Amino acid sequence: MTIQPLGFSIGDWTPPIRPPAEPMIGQYCRLERLDPERDGRSLFDAYALDTKGRNWTYLPQGPFENYPDFLNWLSAMAKLDDPFFFTIIDAASQTGVGVASYLRITPPAGSIEVGHIHYSPLLQRKPAATEAMYLMMKQALNSAIGATSGNAMRSIPHPGSRLRDWVCLMKASSVRPQSTNNATVTRPGMLP
Repeated sequence: MTIQPLGFSIGDWTPPIRPPAEPMIGQYCRLERLDPERDGRSLFDAYALDTKGRNWTYLPQGPFENYPDFLNWLSAMAKLDDPFFFTIIDAASQTGVGVASYLRITPPAGSIEVGHIHYSPLLQRKPAATEAMYLMMKQALNSAIGATSGNAMRSIPHPGSRLRDWVCLMKASSVRPQSTNNATVTRPGMLP
């Protein structure tokens, strides 16, 4: 059997650090580590605005009929390191309007995902929704490659940047060390 080459070897590559739990602050929102006591009521009320429960369709939990059940779930999620949950807090109202998490955090493989994204009706189709994803990706990429290549996000000055800027950054970030699994191939344009 011939082993498919995956590209050039990166001799001085070191695994990235996990993104920190520090707040991520933007113009329209900020993200803070999920705190059920601080965020529970505002999140429950914001999600309750979806009276048909459609926002829960593709999520592995909910909808929750009552606040105690929701708070129990939130408390369980807040204790986890993977997924690693953040509350999206609206800058104007200073209330929780959604959640998102880092998950499948695998520093030896240089891999991280953003998921468990749940935007309440107060966040959907708003600039804060886009900004929240920008802030999470910025922090993840700066944790992954910022230590070795300076500020990884200099090419993306603000969340209104064009898609081509994201694609260029994703292509640049697809370079990673040789995998120990010969079946794993990172395609250009895909995050590892």
